[in-house]
Amino acid sequence: MNNISIKIAGPAGFGIKVTGQILAKVFLRLGADVFAYTEYPSLIRGGHNTYQIDISDTDVSSPSEKTDILIAFTSEALSKEINNINNEAIVICDEKITLDSRLRENDKVVMAPLVEIAKNAGGELMKNTVALGLLLKILNLPLEKANEVLADTFGNKGEVAEQNKKALKEGYEWTLKHLNTKTLKHLNIFLNSLKLLKDKNNDGLLITGNQACALGAIAAGCQIYSAYPMTPATEILHYLEAKQKITNMIIHQGEDEIAVIHSALGASFAGARTACGTSGGGFALMTEGLSLAGQLELPIVIFEVMRPGPATGLPTWTEQGDLSFVLTAGHGDFPRAVLAPGNPADCFKLTQTAFNIADKYQIPVFVLSDKFLGESAYSISAEIFDKIELIDRGRIIKSLKQLNTKTLKSDTSEIFARYKLENDGVSWRTIPGVDNGEHMCSSTEHNENGLRCGEYICNSDEHNEVGFSDEVNEVRKKMVDKRQQKLIELQKKIPLPKIYGPADAEMTLVCWGSMLGPCLDSIKIQEYKNKKINVLHFSYIYPLPNSLDKFLKEFKKLVLVENNKTAQFGKLIRQEIGLEIKDKILKYDGRPIWKEEIIREIEKLKN
Repeated sequence: MNNISIKIAGPAGFGIKVTGQILAKVFLRLGADVFAYTEYPSLIRGGHNTYQIDISDTDVSSPSEKTDILIAFTSEALSKEINNINNEAIVICDEKITLDSRLRENDKVVMAPLVEIAKNAGGELMKNTVALGLLLKILNLPLEKANEVLADTFGNKGEVAEQNKKALKEGYEWTLKHLNTKTLKHLNIFLNSLKLLKDKNNDGLLITGNQACALGAIAAGCQIYSAYPMTPATEILHYLEAKQKITNMIIHQGEDEIAVIHSALGASFAGARTACGTSGGGFALMTEGLSLAGQLELPIVIFEVMRPGPATGLPTWTEQGDLSFVLTAGHGDFPRAVLAPGNPADCFKLTQTAFNIADKYQIPVFVLSDKFLGESAYSISAEIFDKIELIDRGRIIKSLKQLNTKTLKSDTSEIFARYKLENDGVSWRTIPGVDNGEHMCSSTEHNENGLRCGEYICNSDEHNEVGFSDEVNEVRKKMVDKRQQKLIELQKKIPLPKIYGPADAEMTLVCWGSMLGPCLDSIKIQEYKNKKINVLHFSYIYPLPNSLDKFLKEFKKLVLVENNKTAQFGKLIRQEIGLEIKDKILKYDGRPIWKEEIIREIEKLKN
């Protein structure tokens, strides 16, 4: 695998992210595989921001620990990144910044008049585009693709687009006059492999996990999305809002997360396919509403895009720290499902699956992501968006007259039994306005009695089959068992985790969610060292599949890889099937696990 890593660094307000996105799209259009990863503080302006692009001649799914090329717009940016560059790195910066004394003799520093060239092209803000021009010439790449991307990026700002094209060209020409790029021998292997891609038929897209989740919601026929802005889940809200005129989806920004989940549940009760989104702190406010969904047996999809906690924690960084919280949130026993996609293709597919599970089993379903997956951009084939899952609304009816009344009435009442006891725990449900389908929607325990036609009451007590509050012990037990039966039925449908790599591996990396990318990239590097290592990835987190205990016993050596302190998924496996994975690779500093870190830990475990 030939790979090169480029990082752009500077304060917020310098166009770091836009510049990185433009560069990533240029390489994508040249036929390369791209992964883009961003870091930024919880500030509107200032601070230290980076956008890192890893480019490869084969699939790349995670960022490198250190970069080959650094574009630093300030002295502070250079100082902060000096320990994150490889040996013989190329550093591009303005001629007037102060260099860091820690730069090595074999590092190639290109000090150019970025600000001066940008001012001549139309404004100092375009120094980032000038730097792109320099970089493209250093890599001996043509300007055509970059001009195309600039035109697409600033298409509705004609003058700005032309000024940026001028800045790009002048940066390119400055390098042509002042720098001998033939001396950069350590880039030749990568450049040669990139040239082989020039005729590649590339239908790739650059897309984040959040965007793929949003597209999955659209494909699933989601009708209402409710959210309150919270990093790193906000992009889902923004993306769906931008598309609502096309999709006719109602986008609701509530006054807080409490309002968000309860308005979403109201929409679900009315028959709409509904979802809401947040991160850990916002979800903490939703937990009472989650219990309400469990008691009312209302379907809802919840996007929980994790960041480090507790409390405000690190708002703009990443961690897989909310799994235990999501598994146990809400008071009382009630079923839920948790799905954790590993890449944007998973995000698109599993979001559709989540809506179908929610409707079929009438339970809350989580799509559990994190900042790393949610905000990183992956190059993927556009073909994945052709795979639309058939919508399954489950047992929802529009007219009781269409069905056998014995199926819908309780044994002791002629009123519609919304919570009728069924062998699989799933009762038929109707929505307000259906003739003869009136029922009580109650979060208190219900008994056999019903309501007169036209009456609708929604409260929080336990209920009987019809929906009336009921405190009889037998009713309580039957209703709890009924709800939990759904989980037993769902578990029968859960697939075993997916294996990547050689079947006869001596070591297996066990991961879930976003850690798929770093694990896959690590075994690609290991392939060149003839080490037999594979990856076992879980995207169906809860309930775990049947026969998982027998399945896991077939592997020779399991190593758990998690982006948290307490090995939360490992605890879940031990709790559910009694198997403890003793060897662990854990990280919890707000950054994802680098593939190089995984390799180092593997070597320790082998010794």
